[in-house]
Amino acid sequence: MRLNTIFAGVGGQGLILTAGILMEAATRAGHPVSGSDVYGLAQRGGSVWGMVRIGNPWFSPLVPQGQADILVALEKLEGLRWASHLKPGGKAIINNHHLHPTPVLLEKEEYPADIPAMLIDQGYQVISVDALKIASDLGNIRVANTVLLGAMSVQTDLDQRHWLEAIAARAPRGTEELNKKAFLEGAQVKGQQ
Repeated sequence: MRLNTIFAGVGGQGLILTAGILMEAATRAGHPVSGSDVYGLAQRGGSVWGMVRIGNPWFSPLVPQGQADILVALEKLEGLRWASHLKPGGKAIINNHHLHPTPVLLEKEEYPADIPAMLIDQGYQVISVDALKIASDLGNIRVANTVLLGAMSVQTDLDQRHWLEAIAARAPRGTEELNKKAFLEGAQVKGQQ
């Protein structure tokens, strides 16, 4: 299995844990894995990203522009910002949640109206997920990223068992079962556009 994935979000959304669960699942499945992330702006609510490469050993953990198979956007605008890293026809799993960046808050820019439609117009497959609502219905909005991982899981060849083992190993203590439920809910999402 070969898979290039990019996670994009805003500081404080739990991107590092989310990417770590994918890396753990792939490792448990016996695949070579490499990854990289930037989280220095996390304290300021800035743009953060992570890249995970699964398969043959790579010379670099960074996914070159135009070669990502899957983009998981924890926030819609960050999905648009990183879409150019997707390969033609690549899959964008987009959380319907949006956070207004500073230029929008200062009314110097507008938040794009329909980001999923923009990505479809660019030739990408889009799976929109109302992860925050699903997580809220489960009782904890902090599992929204695990919902997104569930939606991503059905787009990969990784066995669900490896995902669930990775969640049990990586989720914060005491939240393992809730995160498993969130993952399974996400795997049922029919958000293909």
